[in-house]
Amino acid sequence: MTTEIKHLLVLMLENNSFDHVLGYVEPFGTLVQRPMVNEYDEHCYKSQPQVELSGSTPTPPGDPDPPHNTDDALYQIYGTKTPGLDAVPQGRWFVDSFMGSNTTGGQGPQWPLTAYATGQLPCLHALAQDFTVMTRWFSSVPGPTGPNRLFAMCGTSGGYCGAAWSFAGTPVPLPSIFGALPSTQDWKIYWDGGYEPNGNNGRVYTWRALADVQAQLQQTTPVANLLTDIANGTLPKFAWISPSASTNGKLPGADFAPTSMHPGNGSPLAGDAMAGLIYNALLQSPAWSDTALLIVFDEHGGMPDSHLPTATVAAPADPWSLKAKQGEKWWGTQPDNPVDFGFESLGIRVPAILVSPRVAAASDSTHYEHASIPAALRNNFGMSGAGPDGALTARDAAAQDFLTNNVGANVRDDCQPVQPYVPPG
Repeated sequence: MTTEIKHLLVLMLENNSFDHVLGYVEPFGTLVQRPMVNEYDEHCYKSQPQVELSGSTPTPPGDPDPPHNTDDALYQIYGTKTPGLDAVPQGRWFVDSFMGSNTTGGQGPQWPLTAYATGQLPCLHALAQDFTVMTRWFSSVPGPTGPNRLFAMCGTSGGYCGAAWSFAGTPVPLPSIFGALPSTQDWKIYWDGGYEPNGNNGRVYTWRALADVQAQLQQTTPVANLLTDIANGTLPKFAWISPSASTNGKLPGADFAPTSMHPGNGSPLAGDAMAGLIYNALLQSPAWSDTALLIVFDEHGGMPDSHLPTATVAAPADPWSLKAKQGEKWWGTQPDNPVDFGFESLGIRVPAILVSPRVAAASDSTHYEHASIPAALRNNFGMSGAGPDGALTARDAAAQDFLTNNVGANVRDDCQPVQPYVPPG
């Protein structure tokens, strides 16, 4: 163990870029000083704050859902769906991609460039200002939920960059963090929603299809039990928290909409409230002093961001990725890869907030990605993966460890509860 952290909780929300969530939040948001700009139909559009947000108002009326598959993301970044490794990211085509889709929800070209004003997401914005924001955390794949969540849990997507997010009927053979941690008792998956263990949430958010999880389903449990474990001081070393996908959340206070924060899926304030309720519970826990909560989004959801991926990264080089290159595709009849992608470039930057009494109110500009999650677990709790030094793949072996880089020895005594949104009535 390289830090004093004994419990790491990861809440992975959905489909928002860094700037869409935190771009107007000082001191790390940069949209006031440097607005994003896209041209469309001979007009110039600039980023602007969201005007209205409430528990009964979706994001905004019409519930648009911008394109965010891998070919869409590559076009948004590079202006082509087949860029080479020497292509220069410019990010000028988000609006063009949105307006060319059939998921605009009736919104016009300005909509993708809106972002939440400070305080519109009361819990996330307060936590960002009170703890550590990682301002260079990128999604691992320029594309959708499924492959990005696989990178967070497996250090690879096994060569997959397609649109499947449930893998229903297709067991995922990739070795994962859940099989590589020293003991089954070291982890739990806490799921929100109403269809578990055989339904919506686990399939949609990928973990239910992992062979490592299928072998240990007793380690998966409703999210209400997370609050019980927090209060009783019985948290595992690692907790994966899965929000609800298409049904209202089950935590009292975050039960007025789905908690994923996915655009086109109801009010984002339910997911914001879920994050706040978990944090407030941790503040009262006997384990608070040695606990860290990572709040991170899986991918950009078609939303623009002003800091584009520039660095090349190591391809995972795991057996399943190598087999996929030879045409042996583990995903079977699931939606195939839309492009020939080499997994040597990252996706769009996403919000990532590290909450703990052992981190400062600060920003960290180190480059992270979703493979940083298994990297942190390996360095702090130990793992027995097949990659270098117990890593799962070459990708997480090379990834930065956000715990080691930010956690200190001192325990803060100034942490205050946050105030989740309360729907009227």
